[in-house]
Amino acid sequence: MSAYLEAESYAKEHEDNTLKGLIEHCVGDLYLAQLMNEEAISRYKKAALYFKESGNYKNEIISFDKLGMSYFVNNQLDSSFFYYDKSLHLATVHKDSSEFVFILQNIGSAFSTSGNTIQARDYFKKSIGYATTNGQKAKLYFNIAYSFNKENNRDSTLSYLNKSLSLIQAEDEFSLKYGIYQLRSNIEENTGNYKEALIYHKEYTKELNKVIKKKNNQAILDVQKKYNFELVQNENNRLLI
Repeated sequence: MSAYLEAESYAKEHEDNTLKGLIEHCVGDLYLAQLMNEEAISRYKKAALYFKESGNYKNEIISFDKLGMSYFVNNQLDSSFFYYDKSLHLATVHKDSSEFVFILQNIGSAFSTSGNTIQARDYFKKSIGYATTNGQKAKLYFNIAYSFNKENNRDSTLSYLNKSLSLIQAEDEFSLKYGIYQLRSNIEENTGNYKEALIYHKEYTKELNKVIKKKNNQAILDVQKKYNFELVQNENNRLLI
């Protein structure tokens, strides 16, 4: 944080709005990772203004998307949808399809949280059309499965869980694997298939242990936090410097 604040002081002495925007955005990411949502929101708003002034529309799109995410985490869904819509509109104007997958997925997550599973699935499915990697598609299929599970639709849930699992290839997709196996175990347990539930629970435990080992035996709560906020992580790579 101190390095960003020092850079911020330097940027104020120069008229480089892109640099100012990057600093504000990165500080916003640090605040969001610590669940300091109001501070994150303030930073992302400043970043969006700087990017607009510099004509850097892509970074402006990402800042609006992060504002939507911040309000979403803050349980302010109306504000979340407002900024997601701004992000999606700007991406549409500039025909930036590479950002659609992130924005549409985040809108779907917001609808899912608000209990609107049908609209959530619509956005997840739209997002799949812009996904460029199997990892992205696997996460979206998992989200669709999760929405069907909320409706107690066992067959559709299992169908999309299998689609998700079939696309996972990278060894770093442990957190998604343990989410899939955990949900599958819960489904089997709730339907009285205790033998199957135990099998999937063992797979869940195995994948969870991999996550813990990879993260140098961090506390389980830290691992769960990583899983819940996976959309937040590594987003800086989308910014244009």
